[in-house]
Amino acid sequence: MRSFKSFQQELFRVNNQNFNDFALNLFLYQAKNNPVYAHYLSALDIEPKQVKTIEQIPCLPVSFFKRHRITTESWKEKIVYESSGTTGLNVSRHYVREEKFYLENCEKTFAHFYGPLWNYHMLFLLPGYMERGNSSLVSMANYFAKCTKSSYSGFYLHNYDDLLKTIDKIKKRKDSRKVVLCGVSFALMDL
Repeated sequence: MRSFKSFQQELFRVNNQNFNDFALNLFLYQAKNNPVYAHYLSALDIEPKQVKTIEQIPCLPVSFFKRHRITTESWKEKIVYESSGTTGLNVSRHYVREEKFYLENCEKTFAHFYGPLWNYHMLFLLPGYMERGNSSLVSMANYFAKCTKSSYSGFYLHNYDDLLKTIDKIKKRKDSRKVVLCGVSFALMDL
């Protein structure tokens, strides 16, 4: 892996047979091109070329994403996603180089485990996140809802009655698509 472009090209060709090699190459790329991660590895006294298994790859602590700009190479981000900040005032930041690539990766990951999005009605109950303009969860959910091409897919915020009516409509239609209800825990508890 020599660049972000080569990462993009290789990522969607990862499979069970080449996953470990891909992960180790990605680790070496990050160790070389991500200054914060390189400094972290140095502080841990880890020589990247000595890492031979994915289990040996150290994870960067989440707190670093609150205090540092974590990126490889030099580029201007298209969007900066922020965590919800539920653990305090400091939020972690995820700098995204290409939002389209980010969302397509989310879609392909979902499809790998659950099948294509058009097999689903995606219903979202995300109060608190909807009010945030820079939530990766809301961005992904919006993208997923569009990909389903279902008139039922979408956000229900605090509208529990409409959500329950929608689920009932889908059940009565004996629709072959599955329903996925994705929500934050407090909203699901209220429902």
